[in-house]
Amino acid sequence: MKAVIETIKKLLNGFFLAASNGDANAQYIVGVLNDDGKGAPRNFKEALKWYTLSAENGNQKSQLMMGLIYKEGEKVKRDYKESMRWFHLAAAQGNRDAQFQLGLMYGLGRGTPQDSNEARKWFDSAKR
Repeated sequence: MKAVIETIKKLLNGFFLAASNGDANAQYIVGVLNDDGKGAPRNFKEALKWYTLSAENGNQKSQLMMGLIYKEGEKVKRDYKESMRWFHLAAAQGNRDAQFQLGLMYGLGRGTPQDSNEARKWFDSAKR
């Protein structure tokens, strides 16, 4: 069991090192670890820092996460326009969840004027 714990610690240290060196995938993972409190104390402020870095470095999972964080407005001030910006970035990379979220946002008129045609376009994209 001690060997397993040491292996896990080494893996976590590797993720933190890679994240600190600008690896967008590692930054996303470190964000999740801080958000969930696994491998690091639960700390949303730290998680948001890593999600933001990762999203700015083009990680579509982080871009989706940023969109959801701003859409939900539970841990940050709700900002539908900022949410839309992140969803668009992730959707442009083919992220179906982001495409679906854009369909919802356009359909409900959140962060943008309501537009059923645009909503349908994004829902169709998410189905492919």
